[in-house]
Amino acid sequence: MLRRVRMENHRGRFRIPRRGRIRALVLCAALGGAALMLFRRQSGEASHQQSLFLKQAAAARPHTTSKKQMRNALANTRSGGTLTAEDVTALLQKFPPRLSAVADTVLAGNRRLAVHFSLDTALQEQARNHLLRYHPKYGAVVALHPSSGRVLALTTYNNPEEPPLGDDVYCRSIFPAASIIKIITAAAAIDKAGLTASSEIQTTGNNHTLYRFQLEPVLKNYRTVTLEEAFAYSMNPVFARIGIYAVGAEAMRGYMTKFGFHEPVPFELPADSCRVVYEDSAFALAELASGFNQQTLISPLFGALLAAAISHNGLMPAPTLVDSITDITTGARLYTAAARPWRVPIRPAVAAQLRTMMRSVARYGTARKAFVYVKRSGMFEHLEYGGKTGNVGLDGMGRVDWFVGFARHPSDPAQHIAVSVVTVHGPYWTVHSSFIAAEMMRAYIRNLQIARTKPSAGDSTLASGTPRTQDAGL
Repeated sequence: MLRRVRMENHRGRFRIPRRGRIRALVLCAALGGAALMLFRRQSGEASHQQSLFLKQAAAARPHTTSKKQMRNALANTRSGGTLTAEDVTALLQKFPPRLSAVADTVLAGNRRLAVHFSLDTALQEQARNHLLRYHPKYGAVVALHPSSGRVLALTTYNNPEEPPLGDDVYCRSIFPAASIIKIITAAAAIDKAGLTASSEIQTTGNNHTLYRFQLEPVLKNYRTVTLEEAFAYSMNPVFARIGIYAVGAEAMRGYMTKFGFHEPVPFELPADSCRVVYEDSAFALAELASGFNQQTLISPLFGALLAAAISHNGLMPAPTLVDSITDITTGARLYTAAARPWRVPIRPAVAAQLRTMMRSVARYGTARKAFVYVKRSGMFEHLEYGGKTGNVGLDGMGRVDWFVGFARHPSDPAQHIAVSVVTVHGPYWTVHSSFIAAEMMRAYIRNLQIARTKPSAGDSTLASGTPRTQDAGL
């Protein structure tokens, strides 16, 4: 016989009968236990994913100099001979730079050497302060001069509450490139398929999703956008379709190679090569071309080189950290860095089209808010500036946020900088990478213009960016 559970009025309040209360408590306990188990399972999965990422990051360490190369480098310094770029690389691995001054003093054998760096100490300090102020989970900043390749800032940040990734995240290819890859896709579309910034392309659906119906050869309900608009707003379906129908798998792989993927970056510090996984399917090609995956990995250093190539007419420089090395006792110059290109991935005309699209990102696109102060600054009135944003969720880590960009004066080579910033965030974002990059550009141009009009003897760098000698022990 079914019992009817009734509500009884007792002194103006409703109450559940004793047996009903017991059942309710049992039901609540069961639901609470199920919720706790689900939370623990999700937390365990996230912890496992983070642990897996940390193991992979630790396993993929950059190539280091062999013991033989290091012995040869030290032998060259002892004999008083000139040093090669390989010798300098070995020397820096033996005596890691502090990256906080324009020069270090090292003792190689019985000789004291002054190692002069290309760093802009004011810019380096600003990068550190930004990361310390906004304290993301992880972060890295690289700034360099596009025509010479001289590194102006090189900074890594690791939140104390997060597992350590190391002090060299700026050289590590451990984070997905996300929409930064759209720069390469756009370059291939312009160079191979003959598209321009004003070319019109059909698209459908949400700008930041990637579904199969958005990739159909013929779209039923569509709207038309220009390539510049698609780039400015980082439209995934547009670049996915470009990858499939305009560029193709073979050409896409070729342009990734032209830009230096799977090739070691020629740098004095150990640096990862960029990595990409190729799969034989149209949807995988769509994911690659739009950056909608977790398998395409770049380093912040490469991001700065990519921006440098676009801003310097298609010439990607070989990055340098050491300007020169001198023997302190004799004053003899043992090494002088020489500017040289690393790669020439695109023609100047293609680079010009890409600069147009990258400027739109800062003017009205995904980075428009980050460049508010730059737009209001009179010192940028005659400068070109822009870049590309990118963000993607990384399993077990959080949200990876990128910005790579440039600022350049058309007729003044000194007022030229390329910046790359990556930050990783949890549930709550503290800062956008585009904001840090915009502030780095603004500070560099401001300091340069002030130094030219009012030079100070206390400055750590000259207006031209050439470092002053400083004796600083390790």
